[in-house]
Amino acid sequence: MTGRDRVAKRLGCRITPPTLLVEYSVPAEGGGLTRHKEFKLSVRSLHPSKSSSLLRTVKERLARSALSVGDEQVDHLLKILRSRVYDGSKLSKPEKPTASGQPDLNKVSEEELKDAKAEMDVAFEQNRVKPGDAAFVYDKQVEFGEADSDCSWDDDD
Repeated sequence: MTGRDRVAKRLGCRITPPTLLVEYSVPAEGGGLTRHKEFKLSVRSLHPSKSSSLLRTVKERLARSALSVGDEQVDHLLKILRSRVYDGSKLSKPEKPTASGQPDLNKVSEEELKDAKAEMDVAFEQNRVKPGDAAFVYDKQVEFGEADSDCSWDDDD
């Protein structure tokens, strides 16, 4: 097959995992069936210092698949992937959940923090007991039993 046998229709990218997507047609096969090809990229290859070698590598992979795509289109998609995967020159990784299963809110972005706080506000309002509610008790006092574990850390010496 030559580059003329396969006609690239659309290009796209997937952020996780970093992948270039090519939609193409093969006119010789049953009137131009549409096919898809994925080119997975390593995160390291997207580093800004490797941009020219990455473009060359992707073009070679496309040529091996008998697909002809313009350099500008591929370069534009690689810039999108690079900007989404890297924040400046640091790799942006999703926050690992803490033992409670929630991400560490000290390390998330401002937008993620606002979303988390909004969810907490909704949960708080659902559990809130207001004056006038049947479960409301004014000046509620609760006695706690003896501690189950050693709490010598707060004893005065």
